[in-house]
Amino acid sequence: MNYYDLNISEFLDVITDKQNEYTYYLTDDKGVQNKIIEGTIEEFKNFINRPGLEPEVRKKMRALIEGKPEYNYEMELSEIEIYNYLEKITSNFDREKLNNVYWIVNGYYQTFIYERVNNESYNIYLKNNWEIPYYKSTFQGKTTKEIDFNLMRSKTHLYLYMGMEYCMNLLKRKKSENRELNILTIATKKQKKFKEPLTFSGLFKPEYREIITILIERLKLKGFTDKQNNWIINNNINEPAKLYYYLKEKKVMKDIKFTPSIKCFYNEFGCEVVEKKNVNPRASTRTNLLIQCDTVTEKTYDSFLLSLITQK
Repeated sequence: MNYYDLNISEFLDVITDKQNEYTYYLTDDKGVQNKIIEGTIEEFKNFINRPGLEPEVRKKMRALIEGKPEYNYEMELSEIEIYNYLEKITSNFDREKLNNVYWIVNGYYQTFIYERVNNESYNIYLKNNWEIPYYKSTFQGKTTKEIDFNLMRSKTHLYLYMGMEYCMNLLKRKKSENRELNILTIATKKQKKFKEPLTFSGLFKPEYREIITILIERLKLKGFTDKQNNWIINNNINEPAKLYYYLKEKKVMKDIKFTPSIKCFYNEFGCEVVEKKNVNPRASTRTNLLIQCDTVTEKTYDSFLLSLITQK
């Protein structure tokens, strides 16, 4: 099957290595069918190898999956093939088509992470008898323990499913490029020179823009930001400035005037840069942030960002 013939759902199944699932029913004395297992070939094999399973049931279960395909599609796509496919179905990344495809892929991606990858990660932890990590969550004065799936995925899936990550990063980059192109087109039509608004991706040198999504994800995994990408302050609103100076020191970011660049950087994480202190607890003055450059040598971020930066 030619990968160009895949519909969007089939394409996403391919790049996430989605496996077929099979179901085995056992009929009781009253003729009622009871579902014993529903799962992938691997899950069936693990179930079959359980001690105490009746030989006849074991035999029937083996027969059910014998010769059956493990994956929905026996196909692998390289990054260039993923690019070509998305280019084709969006008519060379047409703005409207791209937006439609992006929201389809994003919805699939969220389900993929929270329903499939989280379960895979949890089962890997159980299989290896690793300690399940938890974090405390407080809502309306009530504190509960929640499984830290972000931390678990960072251990079990950090470099898996790179095809899906590449797909998401590509669509986000193309959306950003479309926005910038649209601004330029409007300015040209009006025959006026408008200064393009500074964007978060615009702070980074072109060769590093593709890793922005991974950078954001790693900040979440390490507990610097929450699920909404807001910086977790912990009584120190100046902390994001250390990351800003770290990236500047590593020459990841472009040489842009301090005030507009730090304001744009802080906005990305739900914070504010002001000239004078106000009542906003997530606001810091420009003067205070200038001081943070003295602490950049602490290498706070080396352990999980240096490999990401040096691989470019």
